[in-house]
Amino acid sequence: MFNMTGNSTVDTILTIGIALFVIVTVLRILGYPKQKQAVNPKNVKYSIYKKKSSVLTGAELNFYKTLAASVGNRVIIFSKVGLKDIFEVNRGSNDDEQANKQYRRHFNMIAQKHVDFLVCDRITLAPLIAIELDDKSHDSEKVKKRDEFVNSLYHAANLPLLRFKVSGNHYVDDVKKVIDQYLPE
Repeated sequence: MFNMTGNSTVDTILTIGIALFVIVTVLRILGYPKQKQAVNPKNVKYSIYKKKSSVLTGAELNFYKTLAASVGNRVIIFSKVGLKDIFEVNRGSNDDEQANKQYRRHFNMIAQKHVDFLVCDRITLAPLIAIELDDKSHDSEKVKKRDEFVNSLYHAANLPLLRFKVSGNHYVDDVKKVIDQYLPE
């Protein structure tokens, strides 16, 4: 290199500084770092998202209609309710780091799970019965393990969990007979 100051350390630092300045300047001219631009919905002609025709699958919708006819207006039926919205995890002491870790661990176990239908009291919206529709996927080992956990959770919380096999034909009288066992008079 060239010797500007007579001190090789100063010359090295100056050379590195000039090189970094040039690199940064070139990157800025080329548009780096890329600035994230907010998506303005008015400017998006073709969205990758579209509204579903129903929040329920065909089998779920068929069962919902049967369930609604079975319970009438005695209760309110919600669909696809997150388990985190039905159950609370006991926090323990907020000052205890171990208790906080346990809380997060147990919360995460329910945070991404949902129940197909939740039957609630009309006035208080207290959960009365949870209902799962079991299709062929419930035969896999992974789902069986999930179902075992979910079953024990409902049992421990004293909330009935009813399981119905997915089929094209659920009869109102049959569903009503099962549901009525768990509804208050």
